[in-house]
Amino acid sequence: PMSRVAGDTVLRHGLGAVATTSWRLRNEQKLEHELGIPIDTFDHEDLKFLTRILYCAPSDDGVWGEHELDYCLVSRAPSNMRLDPNPEEIGEVMWATREQVADMTSDPNLKFSPWFSKIHSHFLLSWWSDLQATLFTNAHEDFSTVHEL
Repeated sequence: PMSRVAGDTVLRHGLGAVATTSWRLRNEQKLEHELGIPIDTFDHEDLKFLTRILYCAPSDDGVWGEHELDYCLVSRAPSNMRLDPNPEEIGEVMWATREQVADMTSDPNLKFSPWFSKIHSHFLLSWWSDLQATLFTNAHEDFSTVHEL
């Protein structure tokens, strides 16, 4: 696997400027492939687009690197959603509160993927602090920008 550090999954494999249903379908496929979430768990409209990021990050050991255009989407997870992580893609997964994420990201002994670190430092806190607007309005939607991080 390319990486097994925290955050190196979930809704990050966009395909560029493609039709809305295409990127939604592709992200549903990645949820199934990486996290084992069945593709029929979400309706297409349940996955809300927020923005796109373009980033480049080498690994600490220089063995691999990432250079990706990633789509950032959000959804409320169904209460009965099951996770069955693909061990070739995911080393560990957990549900976490905003406070737990803050504690984990400030712990120097924990390592996070460049993707997660960049999303966390630039967007995640504002999206999470305004969760109702993030989920149910267009307040945080940005179709016109590709953020270079």
